[in-house]
Amino acid sequence: MSDEFEVNYRLRPAKNIERKMMVEILRKLSHINPVTNYQYIGFSSPFFSDFKLFHKELGLESMISIEEKEDLKKRFEFNKPFDCIDVEYGRSDEVLPDIDLNRETILWLDYTTELKRYMFEDIENFCYSAPPGSVIFITLRAGRMSYQELNDSNYDNRFEKLESDVGIDNIPPDVHDIDLRESWSLAEAYRLILLEKIKTDFLLPRNDRREYDLSFEQLANFTYKDSKKMMTIGGMLYSEEIVRQYEKASFDELDVVKREKDQYHINPPKLTFAEMRDIEKKLPSSPTLSQAPVSDEIKERYANVYRYFPRFVESEM
Repeated sequence: MSDEFEVNYRLRPAKNIERKMMVEILRKLSHINPVTNYQYIGFSSPFFSDFKLFHKELGLESMISIEEKEDLKKRFEFNKPFDCIDVEYGRSDEVLPDIDLNRETILWLDYTTELKRYMFEDIENFCYSAPPGSVIFITLRAGRMSYQELNDSNYDNRFEKLESDVGIDNIPPDVHDIDLRESWSLAEAYRLILLEKIKTDFLLPRNDRREYDLSFEQLANFTYKDSKKMMTIGGMLYSEEIVRQYEKASFDELDVVKREKDQYHINPPKLTFAEMRDIEKKLPSSPTLSQAPVSDEIKERYANVYRYFPRFVESEM
């Protein structure tokens, strides 16, 4: 449901890396249920980048793209890369209630704006119906308003803007301890708000009417910046019914898995192909021994993401 159709998300390095890290997490689902049994629901844009990757890397064949701009239906249908993708038109809060979520589901709510109250309805729909083992990712813009922007919008401070966006009743007390002047502080505020909504407002009522006790296990806490500051929180609906499978999945073996406030900041360096090749000769153990004429800090940054790093070349297919 992206409103940035002019941007090919495949060509945004940090976004590209994030998507591949998500695939690495999702592969672990095979210990819980065969990944091919899952349905994937997301917002594609006409490039269908995540759909292509998830189909090819995970073998997903039940895929639904939610697109708000029905006037571009011909464009979406023309660019749809696989027949196993169904495109549903309308706002996500209108479409999701009509999708069967009573099966293993991977839902990526890849929003392009700050957290807003209407988004809670999408998350609640998932938490209301999806079975244990289902996974949700939520991506949001996490850039702070400048003081000039706050003044122009008639907000006295950043907390007032946050309260206007999500509603004062949806902000847990610990968010007020966050200094929103600090870098990436808004991403942490969003994480705490979303966790509170999921665990308390959405899952507790479901548990009251069902025989199992569902919880939410955070697996991802990504932050990155291509053109705008963005964050993604992701996790799984968990119950004691899948405890053995969950333990076998060993999610914590992955460096990209973050269960608490620590953010995995995706910050790919700008390097030439020659520099990347020389650093890779010293990987995985000693990137700083590379003779590439860049700083050790840049070499370390590349070492953290080289397995996911995109290689873009000009071609015509």
